[in-house]
Amino acid sequence: HFHGPKPGGEMHVVIVNNGRSAILAKPEFRSSLSCIRCAACLNTCPIYRRSGGYSYGSVVPGPIGSVLSPAMDLEKYAALPFASTLCGSCTDVCPVKIDLHDQLLAWRKYVVKEGYLDKGKERQMKMAGKLLSSPTLYKMASILSRGMKFVPRVLLYNKRNKWGLEREMPLPAKQRFRDLYRKRPRS
Repeated sequence: HFHGPKPGGEMHVVIVNNGRSAILAKPEFRSSLSCIRCAACLNTCPIYRRSGGYSYGSVVPGPIGSVLSPAMDLEKYAALPFASTLCGSCTDVCPVKIDLHDQLLAWRKYVVKEGYLDKGKERQMKMAGKLLSSPTLYKMASILSRGMKFVPRVLLYNKRNKWGLEREMPLPAKQRFRDLYRKRPRS
């Protein structure tokens, strides 16, 4: 896209490329430009399979969208790199070998460094870290999760829970993994 001459007679050129120059400028994200839009990462991603494409709020959903979208508008899409378990399944199935889980982790660090991490998300992550690092707290949370079906809907589905506005919370499994593991046959 060309604009007329700037004052002083020199030409001003603006390349309209949907944020690709911003991605190209960051070496750790360059390989994402190799994406052939095959959707393999979407089909294998546990988050995408559970939440669907609309929850990403971006034209390109799933793991690849969570890498590409923040480059286009970091403020708007700062939460997307956190919509991942970082299991690496997307990287494993990518036919062009994009290191998606590494790029998602890099974007998380970048979002924090640039100050775009939502304060509520920051508190939630700290709480999750404490919960997941304590077997006792984790066991208590697992037991308490069984009571989720009795929690009034207004507490789960309100404007503070953006994900809950567009989908239902899944019911907990009938048996906890811990109990199934203890009952397994031993060889």
